[in-house]
Amino acid sequence: MSEKSGARQIWTALLAMLLLKWLHHLSAINWSLSNLAALLRLNLFTYRDLPEWLRNPFRTPPLIPVAEQWPLFPAPFRTAESRA
Repeated sequence: MSEKSGARQIWTALLAMLLLKWLHHLSAINWSLSNLAALLRLNLFTYRDLPEWLRNPFRTPPLIPVAEQWPLFPAPFRTAESRA
């Protein structure tokens, strides 16, 4: 391992710890940092709002996620040719 890749791994780990500490600060429940990291890992692929989950982590997730992707072409889309 080169010196540059080792430094990059250290900085990545420090940034991850900083993010975890900030989420620990924002959470309403006084978890240990390892419990927070484990619960975040378990809920990584669920459709939840992170600040809302930090306030109330024991609420069940929604069964059907809300579609938040906008359509590529809105419904009243008209081209110049269709106006003529």
